[in-house]
Amino acid sequence: MAGPWDDHSGALLVFDTDRAGVEAIMAADPYYTTAGVTVTALRRWNPIVGAHDTK
Repeated sequence: MAGPWDDHSGALLVFDTDRAGVEAIMAADPYYTTAGVTVTALRRWNPIVGAHDTK
């Protein structure tokens, strides 16, 4: 999932992987090195509603 904040001050991207997976995605995708794109935080999230079991 991904999308901009309503005030266009940034965006939220949600990845269904671990930290190493996110870092690999960011290393392989030129979007993350585009001028004007800055990753300010990586945080784990524990969804409660709509969570699914990936086992």
